[in-house]
Amino acid sequence: MPTANMFEKSTGFTSKAWSLYQLLEEEGFEVTLIGRSRKENKRDNFIPIAPPNTRIRSLRLTPIILRNRFNCVFCIQDIPSFLSFHALKGIRGYKVIFFVTMIQPELSKLGKRGDVLTKVKKRIYRLPLEFAIKKADYVLVEAEYLYKYWQGYHRNIVLITHFVDEELFRRRVKKPCREKRLGIIGPFDLPQNRYYLEFLFKNLDRFHHGIEFVVIGRTLFRVEDPRITYTGYLSSLGEYIDWLSNLDAVLVVHKPLDPGPYTKILESMSCSLPVFTTPQGRLGMEEAKPGRDILVFEEDELAEKLNELIFDSALMRKIGRNARKVIESHYSKRANKERLVQVLYSLGITADK
Repeated sequence: MPTANMFEKSTGFTSKAWSLYQLLEEEGFEVTLIGRSRKENKRDNFIPIAPPNTRIRSLRLTPIILRNRFNCVFCIQDIPSFLSFHALKGIRGYKVIFFVTMIQPELSKLGKRGDVLTKVKKRIYRLPLEFAIKKADYVLVEAEYLYKYWQGYHRNIVLITHFVDEELFRRRVKKPCREKRLGIIGPFDLPQNRYYLEFLFKNLDRFHHGIEFVVIGRTLFRVEDPRITYTGYLSSLGEYIDWLSNLDAVLVVHKPLDPGPYTKILESMSCSLPVFTTPQGRLGMEEAKPGRDILVFEEDELAEKLNELIFDSALMRKIGRNARKVIESHYSKRANKERLVQVLYSLGITADK
């Protein structure tokens, strides 16, 4: 039975690597997940790299690669790890699939300025990603704008949006509550997620007094307020879905020019939850139409618009139903698994059922 191996420096609540792991295992592949080590989420067929935030993780991959006989490696936009996989590919004979999930933050922050210095910086930042894309055996991209950006760099490049488990991420019975519950999804022990909480704390007085807030995930800093509930670390997806099921909507605020927080939005939409976000939060979700499937406003409008719309129960139900439909049609396991399996078959990798 072939083995697919994956590494991801995850920034979402549920990682892309874990979604791939589950999908491929269900399809009959033997899968090993390599990732950052945390005591709470050790799983079968999981190889931890410790300490989890090491800057030399690519070196720590070397003995793992040499000890195992992988047929295929999925590398999810992690350049240092890709370099290790690429360097040892000739020795171990596996195929490398590189998954592009975002435009590099350094490139995004440079914006569209056209001065000479900016063009030079863009070129420097793009080179490592260019190298990985050109040297991989296959390239997957998860958004249409990424496909258009990189399609000229590799002949084997395919758009595969996401693998939300639409059966698992389904709304359960909601407990009755007089107030409207708004979810803010972490985890918040990651620097890139701090901004969500900072936005909430800074704007708390601007939100209607009938809105309560549920902060989901581990937090390193808190503001104590009777309207805010902190879930802390959640040890299972079941707990996470229970909390999602008891929300009325989700708020995802993203700083301009930062990569969009894709997974947490899609999982919430799969649970038929209306999502309020910024234009950057919707980045890469071309099939989710603003005002129909998702609610998109500029950051300085969010509090006012949320106050205006969240109490319109009929509209919230309609947005939630539409959100669920767009997940099932475009971002679910059912919608995308066949395309992924065909990529593996084209590389000569088949599963033993």
